[in-house]
Amino acid sequence: MAVFNIASPEHTVTDSLKMEHIPGLAGDTWMVYRYFAKTLEQLNDRVTMTLEPNEVEHLLLVRKQPWGQFLGNPEKYICTAAVLEQRATADYLVGRLAPASRVLFRADSAPVSVRVNGRLADYEHKNGYYEITCQEKEELNIEVRF
Repeated sequence: MAVFNIASPEHTVTDSLKMEHIPGLAGDTWMVYRYFAKTLEQLNDRVTMTLEPNEVEHLLLVRKQPWGQFLGNPEKYICTAAVLEQRATADYLVGRLAPASRVLFRADSAPVSVRVNGRLADYEHKNGYYEITCQEKEELNIEVRF
């Protein structure tokens, strides 16, 4: 989803996106990934945005899954398209993803280890999510242990 400030060419605009604005969101817990700000937050009742004239905000709404989930390739506007399959338990998150140099995931517990195609991989805690550095040029099989 993209939000633009094109209505006010001279003023900063602050507004909110509320769950009630989007049919189908009620009853589930949703996360909002802000593509340009590189942050992930839970959509409780609303997301507030402040935009300068002609500024844009790109938001990706993702249904929150128990234990954790892959968010995909941050180099793509729709990063979740890189996630081919995934499953999670209280002990691990595993998934098959399209090739990428970086992969994002969120987790309810801090990871103990991350493996990409069977090899230990570096990861870093970011703004509400984790980022894995991948050196693979092929499909990714990722295992995150909690």
